[in-house]
Amino acid sequence: SEWRAVLAGLLTLRLVDAWLDDHGLLVTKDAVGLQGVREALGCVPERDPIRPILCELVDVVTQMERGNVQGIASPMLRYGETLQFTNQWRLALDVFANILSHAEAVQDHLITIHAARRLGSVLKHLGHMDASNNAYALAFQKATMINKPDLCVQIRSGIAKNLALAGRLTDADAVIQTSIRETQVLGLTAGWASALHDQV
Repeated sequence: SEWRAVLAGLLTLRLVDAWLDDHGLLVTKDAVGLQGVREALGCVPERDPIRPILCELVDVVTQMERGNVQGIASPMLRYGETLQFTNQWRLALDVFANILSHAEAVQDHLITIHAARRLGSVLKHLGHMDASNNAYALAFQKATMINKPDLCVQIRSGIAKNLALAGRLTDADAVIQTSIRETQVLGLTAGWASALHDQV
């Protein structure tokens, strides 16, 4: 059943791309293509956690008049996270890279942050450390730009993990300590920051 979910995901991503690139016009014209996506989704087992997310994406692109990245950001991010949890790292990479590209095109900084941070985590898992560092750097730059210190703390977790994996333990510890100080400023506990770093 896994290949059915992968196929449905790829077809849904193609539908979303068409919707975003053509502002929703192509989707309304391509009834055959839309039917193909629905048929692929129908073959995904109901117990598969990916199915309702993909169905939500299809509902969004068929119900909204104009394509916009804000409309699909939440289910797309959840789709990518679900792929991570099920160890489908390559497809998760495609999902996060896809939404990041569209978010950057319209300069939606908040979606860019969420997509880039998750992309950094996937790239790290796949061993692409330079690309992972670049993704985290982009996320941190945008979070600083729009003054989101809570997101900066989360992004630093990924940065610290990458530094530790590179053997730069002193630098990693310095990043963690910065996060702990920042959580105190935000009114959070130091343990919250430490726990966050442990999970990344």
